[in-house]
Amino acid sequence: MSKHRLSLWVVPAWSGAALLLATACSTGIDPDLVVERSRFLYGKDDVALASTVQERTTDRKVSRPKELFEDMELESWVQYGLAHNTSLKADFDRWRSATERVAQVEALPDPIFTFFQFVEDLQTRTGPQRRRYGISQALPWFGKLDLRGEVAFQDSEVRWQAVMQRRLQVEAEIRIAYYEYGYLGEAIRITNENLQLLQQLEPVVQRGIQAGRGQEDLLRLQVEIGKLENDLLSLKRLKPTISARLALAVHWVGEELLPMPRLTEPDLVALESEGFMGQVEQRNPRLRALRESVLRERKRSDLAGLAGAPDFVVGFEYMETGSALNPTTPGSGDDPYGFRVSLNLPIQRNKYSAAEREANLALSASRSSLRELSLRLQSDLANELYRVDDATRQVRLHKETLLPRSRESLNVTRVSYSAGRASLLDLIDSERALLAFETSYWRACRDAWQGRARLDVLLGGKENLDIEKK
Repeated sequence: MSKHRLSLWVVPAWSGAALLLATACSTGIDPDLVVERSRFLYGKDDVALASTVQERTTDRKVSRPKELFEDMELESWVQYGLAHNTSLKADFDRWRSATERVAQVEALPDPIFTFFQFVEDLQTRTGPQRRRYGISQALPWFGKLDLRGEVAFQDSEVRWQAVMQRRLQVEAEIRIAYYEYGYLGEAIRITNENLQLLQQLEPVVQRGIQAGRGQEDLLRLQVEIGKLENDLLSLKRLKPTISARLALAVHWVGEELLPMPRLTEPDLVALESEGFMGQVEQRNPRLRALRESVLRERKRSDLAGLAGAPDFVVGFEYMETGSALNPTTPGSGDDPYGFRVSLNLPIQRNKYSAAEREANLALSASRSSLRELSLRLQSDLANELYRVDDATRQVRLHKETLLPRSRESLNVTRVSYSAGRASLLDLIDSERALLAFETSYWRACRDAWQGRARLDVLLGGKENLDIEKK
């Protein structure tokens, strides 16, 4: 075979191969979308995330919880928890893994290069055929690759909504545990203050006994002091449990108790619930995930409709030929080459029909799940709105009516007791009523804050969680 003939084969063959390889490249998912969502979730892009893992681990080892969390605002607790939560990072990595699937399914199969060596030369009129070379490329039916990429992309969008749902759940868990811990602190404070007030009465009652009164008042007072001491001990022993719950929410690892946050009064403005259901329908990640599932199953149904379309294989072949026995034979030593096209015969119609039915049933199931979840979230929204509204009403009632009147009643009873017009039992009842109202007030504050945290999960969060698809 002459160098000239070899060059005649190399040029068209490898030019064709380069063309096939070029067509095999797929675009995949837009990398800007990955960067944007990574920054939205963590404030960093995906590369910077990996470089900060060791720094965070080191900080957690050397920091003490009091030094790290003392006087920290709630939003800082939330940001710390989101940055360190492993379940959120796991869902984020699953989404990132799903995005890498798009480029894989959109790509053509790898070209196939073949080489055939004759054991004995095959004698022909123009010379002995010695070797055969070929390259081929499988080409799926028109639209199949695009649909596969769209299915993979929709699957990644389902996983992204799972990330958003996890983010909201993590944030709500932190807020709920934070408010519970803050309420426990207020309960301890109120119980301790009431205990000190009763303990201050004991010398007064002792002087009354010395003046000739009976010991009934002292016994009643000591019983009441014992009850409050027991309640205070129970509340203090609950502190490690609630601290552990908050530590789990923010993913703090350590045996030391977290510092107690300060519970504040919620905004007493009534919620304007008009349009909330529309906001749930538009922004709730669970509903959005199911809508993405419907789109994914619709694409799968379209793809199943193309299952019966044939796929092609195009190829180029070249055969190396020696010189003929008679060098004067026309075409002696010429190397033949040619192109070939083949396609599969999709004759298994039952199989393709079953694939279409499977895809359509999956689409119907996704639509039914979407309708069911929409109704369920509507019920959950009504329940949470009632709980927040009722808790806010309780806060207002205690602040404006019950607590002022209870304090006034206690002051009057103290004056009457000092003047001998009221019994110690009346004074203890007034103290007990004020303790109950103060505890109920802070419990209502806690319930209002926790209800709003759960409401944020239904409404898709305080900020717009939508990052535009690319």
